Amino acid sequence: SLTGRANIMFNLGNVHFKIRDMHQALHHYNDALRCFGTENSKQAQMYACLCNMKGLVYLKLGMLDEAIEYNKRTIGLEADNDETQAVQFRAYSSLGSAYYTLGQYEQSYTNFTRSLKSKDEVVLYKSLHGMGNVCIKLGNLDKALQHYLKSLYLKRQKRGYRSKASACTLFNLAQVCRKLGRFQESLSHIDNLLHIHEGTLSDNNLDEAIATIEKAKTLNKKHEYEKAQKLYEDIFRKLSKLSSPKARKLRDDVDMRMEVASHRAYESNVESLLGHDVADENLSWSDDGER
Repeated sequence: SLTGRANIMFNLGNVHFKIRDMHQALHHYNDALRCFGTENSKQAQMYACLCNMKGLVYLKLGMLDEAIEYNKRTIGLEADNDETQAVQFRAYSSLGSAYYTLGQYEQSYTNFTRSLKSKDEVVLYKSLHGMGNVCIKLGNLDKALQHYLKSLYLKRQKRGYRSKASACTLFNLAQVCRKLGRFQESLSHIDNLLHIHEGTLSDNNLDEAIATIEKAKTLNKKHEYEKAQKLYEDIFRKLSKLSSPKARKLRDDVDMRMEVASHRAYESNVESLLGHDVADENLSWSDDGER
């Protein structure tokens, strides 16, 4: 039957979606939707799922107008059961991501907020993370921090403490805390992040290096220049063993940061030896040239 074929095509689309073969996923979802067009969309739940998944594929492919169109189509369906409504909450979250990418932050925040009625923890933690991103763009760091903390809590409950999902939010939390001057909290988040990425550094995975750089940047903000310098030297050595273009580019960035950190560490040592009252180059001098 056409309904049976639609199920097969839908499941095939999901398989390709999971392995990130978006074009093949789209092909199968289109096949499934054609079956539903013939039957006048009698099975609302699956039709909603197909429209939502098609919207997600378009979002992954950067085809934002199409992503918005299909997620709106999902939301516009009559939700006569909890399952269809659950799909619509996912569509709101996807709309939030699409509008965020377009720079339409108010629209993005509104749609993320609407998705928070979902009972699906994955939808909730993704939307809360997205709301944190929007708040950063709007300059509201305190609110961003609240959203990220809620997202992290749900991610740890659902995925565990060492999940990639948690790592993404920990990275953003570390940056927000640093910008707010909450350096110790920033370092705590980075240490948790490094615990996740420990031993993963390779040409195809530079997350450990990026997290280490973030830690060094926070130590610089705390004026702990020597500690920052040691971190830069350590990650520089590790990156020097890699050969990918991205690894080489990151190594060059670390090399530049090492020079700055080394200079600051030297200045810091001089200040500690001579006293902070002589650190200012604009100190007044007496008329006879003596201090």
